[in-house]
Amino acid sequence: MVARDEKHANELLIMARGCGFKHSGLLGTNKRYIVELFDDERIDVPVAVGGRLIVEEKFIKFLIEKANKKLGKTRTHMEQLRKKF
Repeated sequence: MVARDEKHANELLIMARGCGFKHSGLLGTNKRYIVELFDDERIDVPVAVGGRLIVEEKFIKFLIEKANKKLGKTRTHMEQLRKKF
């Protein structure tokens, strides 16, 4: 998201953090402020090395299920932020 000044960028950041975007921050440029929104819902798991799977398909299905639940939470946080606007 982009804000025209630091005051509005900070207000947006505070709103976003209140909606669950805990790992968000500001990037300032000469002309504008960019508000990066990052949710705390994430999964970091290596499943392949050198193009070869190192986990079983059953585990990949498990990860997909978990990832979809986390995506649902992120969408909820996005809807909360949308309503604040």
